Parts: sequence; structure tokens; C-alpha cells
Amino acid sequence: MRDHLGNELLSKTQAFARGIYLLEDCEGTFHWDITATGLDYTCDFNSIAACFGTYGLRMITRTTTPTANDYVKVKRHFGIPPAGLLVVRTKVTSPDWAHVQDVILRLDDEDGATSQSGIFRFTPATPACTYFDDTGGYTTLPGMDLVFSNGTWLNFAMAIDCIEKEYIWCEIAGVHVDLPGIPLYLWGAATTSEIGFSLTVMSNGTDQATLYADAISATEYEEL
Repeated sequence: MRDHLGNELLSKTQAFARGIYLLEDCEGTFHWDITATGLDYTCDFNSIAACFGTYGLRMITRTTTPTANDYVKVKRHFGIPPAGLLVVRTKVTSPDWAHVQDVILRLDDEDGATSQSGIFRFTPATPACTYFDDTGGYTTLPGMDLVFSNGTWLNFAMAIDCIEKEYIWCEIAGVHVDLPGIPLYLWGAATTSEIGFSLTVMSNGTDQATLYADAISATEYEEL
């Protein structure tokens, strides 16, 4: 399957199919943009991080003087879905959730006029799941105060409406919360027209945080 984008003008590979913007099985070439704290972080495709197949995405915060809120983020860009619906999904796990402060799914919707974001955050230590609301704060999602064993793979997903600029739903480990009419956060003006999709892991203290991810997708489909 490899990684395919649904927009030929932005794609690094041949387009996959209409309505499918990203299918990443981590078995091909690494095409993600990386930002992170420090220099000696780890971010690659590695067999230890595989949920399916041979490889998965491995993300480990910096080795030198690790501190709370160290992070590693991967990001991709693609076109805006004409129908508005955009669903991002991945499977994630950690060998030690106690060292993870946050795991964050983020969609930045820039339509040439404004820049708005949908952000879904899992905080294992609390435990809680939250979304970034239109006031610039995090709102707790009901029923998502979940505790997971180390090494347990979780489905982690979010859907937004790129036309109405609203959340649609968030989901973790089969727990689904609808968010009808909840607006995305407005950052301000934008001159570009694209979607930015990112996955971030942040550390919880002086130990390195590790996150594994696999089966990463961005589509116009509620079901795959």
C-alpha cells in the first residue's frame, strides 16, 4: 500500500483514489516532516513499532537532558476535501505510558482566508481526552478517562468538517464522542489553501517518551 496522497499536485507518489489523502503503512519511504525538542530524538520507521506488517512509526523524545514537555511531531500536507468531511485515524501504543504527557492529533485547515485547527489530545497520566475549543482552551471529553496497559494498541481518530469549520467526532479505543456544531479554533488569516495533519508525542518528566504508530490515514470516509 505504501503512502499515497489523493492530490496529484501535492503528492510525492502516484495518487491513490479520490477521497483518500493519506494511507501510511510505514513500509515505504519516510516522507514526514519532523520537528522536535533538541537534536538527539528518534523518529523513523522501525520494526519494533509495527502493529501491522514489518514496520511502524517510532517516535522517541530527546536523549540529552530530557525534561517535561519535550516533544516529537510528524506532519504531512494535502489538499482540502471538496465535500468537507475529513477523517484521520491511526493506531498508537507506548511501551511505557507513564512517560507520556500527551499524544496529539491535529488538523490545520487553511482555506486561503483563515487558519483553523481541530486538536484531539490524549493525556494518559490524568487520564483524560480533550479537544481544543474555540476559546483557545482544552475541553474534557466525557467517558474518555481511560487507562491502558503498556504496549496496548489503541485506535485514535478525529473527524472535522472543513466547510463548516467544526468538529464532527473524536474516538479512542472504540469510545466515540460526537461533537455536533463545535467550532474549530480560529488562529487568524491564511494565504495558503491546504490541510496540515500532525501527530505529536510529549514527555511527562525527566524520562524519554516513546510512541509507536501505524496504519495512519486521512480520508473523506467515516468507515474504511
